[in-house]
Amino acid sequence: MRYSSSLIICFAILAILFSLSACSRKNESDSGVARIDNSEEIGVTSPSNSRLDGRAAKVKTDEEVVTEFTKCMRNKGFNIPDPELNVDGTVNFEKLKESFNHDPRFDLQKKDSGKALDTCVPILANTTFTGKIDKEDPIETQDNLLEFAQCLRDQGFNVPDPDFTVDARAKMKPLVQDLVGLASQSKIDAAVDLCSDFAWGGAKNPNAKKK
Repeated sequence: MRYSSSLIICFAILAILFSLSACSRKNESDSGVARIDNSEEIGVTSPSNSRLDGRAAKVKTDEEVVTEFTKCMRNKGFNIPDPELNVDGTVNFEKLKESFNHDPRFDLQKKDSGKALDTCVPILANTTFTGKIDKEDPIETQDNLLEFAQCLRDQGFNVPDPDFTVDARAKMKPLVQDLVGLASQSKIDAAVDLCSDFAWGGAKNPNAKKK
């Protein structure tokens, strides 16, 4: 379940801080985990369509969906190139994050950046990595999110525990959004990467030696 759990935080951080690179590195290091080949199109058939002609409807690949996302961001005035792929066919989120970091117009403390993400991020709901969210064990997900929040507090960020009255994708939004403006972006990214590896990647508690 840890592979899918990491995808939850990936999506949430993408929406707020765009730190998917940490999740990308985690997934590349996993062994013995089944992967979906995103370079191929997946055929699906709805009950109504199967009765009509039996033909499967084609679903866009992750690369195509993320390309739509980057195009949306460009239409909003940001210089975000189309995604690059890893050798296994998955989207290279490290490069995608770098594109945002290198665009001088993109600043989460500015309204136009936040509005652009609010408009464009929902496009990513059609990717395979967000499609795994509904299969999560809700208890394990809550435990991981609480560990993540506590880790951030141990790193010096005054953030609350997540609100579990909302859906899985929204749980992380207010938590991570509270980080904006509390420190430099590089310090925030480092804390998010560290705590993500602890809560979802099985890494040792980074604050254990402090106790």
